[in-house]
Parts: sequence; structure tokens; C-alpha cells
Amino acid sequence: MTSAGWETRRGFARLGRARADETASPRRPALVLITLLVAGVLASGCTPLLPGSVAGVVRDPAGNPLGGVVLTLATPTSAVPVATSVTDANGGYTFGPLPGRVYRVGASEPSGLHRDTWWPRAVAREGGADLVVNGSTVIADLTMSCTGDPPLAGCARAPSTITVTASPIDVHPGETQRISIVVPPAPGGPVPTGTFVVVGLGAPVTLVDGGLATDVTLPFSGSWTFPITYSGDPFYAPATVPLGVTVLPGMAPFVGAGPKVAVMGDSITYWSRSAIDAQLGVAGYNQSVTGQFGAHTLSLQWLVDAYAQAGPDVFVLNLGTNDVSAIVEGVSGHTVAQYKASVLAMAARFPQACVVVTTLSAQRTAATTASYAQRNALTTELNDWLAATFPHVVDWDRAVSAAAGGGVALLADEVHPNEAGSAVLGQLVLDQVDRCTGRDPNG
Repeated sequence: MTSAGWETRRGFARLGRARADETASPRRPALVLITLLVAGVLASGCTPLLPGSVAGVVRDPAGNPLGGVVLTLATPTSAVPVATSVTDANGGYTFGPLPGRVYRVGASEPSGLHRDTWWPRAVAREGGADLVVNGSTVIADLTMSCTGDPPLAGCARAPSTITVTASPIDVHPGETQRISIVVPPAPGGPVPTGTFVVVGLGAPVTLVDGGLATDVTLPFSGSWTFPITYSGDPFYAPATVPLGVTVLPGMAPFVGAGPKVAVMGDSITYWSRSAIDAQLGVAGYNQSVTGQFGAHTLSLQWLVDAYAQAGPDVFVLNLGTNDVSAIVEGVSGHTVAQYKASVLAMAARFPQACVVVTTLSAQRTAATTASYAQRNALTTELNDWLAATFPHVVDWDRAVSAAAGGGVALLADEVHPNEAGSAVLGQLVLDQVDRCTGRDPNG
């Protein structure tokens, strides 16, 4: 037998003697040594596990990386974190360096769009393979499933319904009506917390407890459909619903004492109503100034009827800019002959009144419309007809032309008067009203 063999036999003999001694003695040093050794090795063998790391990528069901996911590293028999991390914008995470042993890793997304995920899935490694760190980087990629059903792109869900009360809205110009908007939560989903924008009617409004109330006010009559957009909630997909709004026609009330003056027109009149009101009021008239956005001679019969019933002493008509646009653009029913016939018919409704008409601005340029030359030529034709037909004319076109050399009477759209232009228009209207009522010595 070799010397190595004898050494082995002597070693076993010594071990045997040690075990015999352990039986006879209350001291057990060998058992203590073995217990300490097992604490640092894998239970299935006697090889110590080496330090390493755990890394991976967290993705949604479509394979897109998920940033901001909270990762928890724990032992197989406990959910108490050993360490935590957060995925970067590319969904990546890393734990390490770590002591060599068996781990499990969990993922939780703060938005609640995805279910919490553990890998292996359960305590004591049930339903998954061991995650063993032993001298290298262990790759543990996780795919998070969507909460809720059915999922949409990015695990967001559409609201089940968007409910808008008071739709369509019926108000008079300047009146306010409160509307309520509610988004019920999807089955199993949280209370919606996004924001609403009633496009064209106000700033974004944040939902409170899944709903909101907001005021709607419009200064002029007409019918529109405003889209209500809902967004900003990480759990629900954006959505849009229409809000029907009808602002009912309304004649401005007569204000003041003295001769009754009715002023009717389109958005140019609306834009200048404060200046016209102020100048007529200071002069001692009982005036009503009503302007309607987008109005033309075919759309304001209701207002003519209302003013005719009121019986004014002076009727001022400032209408035609939108008729010119409709004629140039070839809108059905709009012609030069129709415009002239409509204006004459309106004037005929006031046989007891002094009728005043207003010329239209023929000062358009290529800055605002490609058809400016055609529009200006047609406007000039209509202005010449107005001046030849009616004895009392507010020459707004002449005022705009004169102001163009040294001052600006119009806004950048070359249609509506600015503050200075409104004051000029108000004075021109007052001059003709004074002539009608005999207050102007030169009338």
C-alpha cells in the first residue's frame, strides 16, 4: 500500500476515533464545524456559492421596455427585500454585487397598469426555476401582464363611457350654463383622474372623483360642436366626445332714454358694440346694438323681425362683409342681386324709421386673402350701390382707407376694427343718427 493510501486509512481511523470520542464526551467540536460550513454552501452539494449579480429587462406584454418599475430582490422563503432597484428608461435593472445564494426578484409598476410579478413566482420557488447567484451575472428578464380586461396598447384601457350632461347646450349670448362631465371607472379599474379640455371653451380641467362641472359662456349666437378631449390618466386611454352648443339668437335690450336707435350687423358691429353703445348713450339715445358673428343678409331675418316689432326711430344696418365672402366663394344662394334685394327688404320693414346703412371695407391685401382684388372690387361695387340708394350712409370704407396712411383702424385680419377703429365707427354711426333725428345742424 502506498504512503498516500496509508495516510487516507489513518485519516479515516482518526475520524472514527473522533466519532467514538463524541459519543463518550459532551463536547462536539466536529458538529459545530460542519454546521458553519453548511451555511455557506448550496443545500444540494458541498460547493460554496460565489458572489455575483442579477440583471435583466422588464417589458410589457407587447415587448416594450418599461421604465420606472420598482424591483425587489428577496430570498426564496421571504418577501422581505434584500435590495431594491428601479428600471431605467430602457427597462433595465441590476442588483450586485450580491453574496452567492438563491434569490427571487419581483417587479411592481407604480401606475397600476401592470400586475405585480415575481420570478420565481411564489415563495419557496414554487412554479419557477431557481434564481441562483454563483460567480456570474444571472439574467432575469421579466414580462409584466396587464391589469384589467381587455387591455389596449401599453396596457391602458378606454373609459367605459364619457357622460356629458346639458348637451346640447342652449343659451343666449352672454349667458352661462354649467355642464357636468363624468367618466365612470372601467370594471376593476381606478377612479379616472385625467383632464378634460372643451376645445375652444377653456383651459384644461382636472377631474375630481371621476367627474367635474364647468361653465360654458359664448358671446354670440350660432350652433357648434365642440370636441371634449380626455387625457392625462395613465390607466385610461385618451378619448373624445362631442359637445353640442347652440347659442340662441338674442336682441340686445334697449338702454337709455330719448329716440330709439337699433343697430344691427355682423361681427364688425359686435366688435364695436361697446364704442357704439357708449357714444349713443352719452348723446342721449335709447339704443340697442346687436352684432352676430358670421351673419349675412340671409341669416338675420329673425333679428330684423325683432327690431321691426320694437319700432325704432332709427335703424342702422351694418351688414355685407360675409355676403361678399359668400359671393366670391360661390356659396349657393348668395349673389349680388340677392344682397341688394335683401337689404331693400330689410329697410322696408322700418317705414317709420330713418334707415342708415354702412359701407364695407374694401381695403383687403394679399396678407390675408389670395382673392383680395376680387373681394375689394365687389365690395366697391356694393358700396357705390349703397351710397346711391340710401340718403344716410356711414362711410366706414372711407374711414379705413384714410386711417391706413397714418394709423391702423383694423386688426391684423383686415376685417375687424381695433380699439381706435371701433371709436371711429361709433362716431360715424352717431353722426348719421344725429342727422336722422335733426340734432346735427348740417344734416
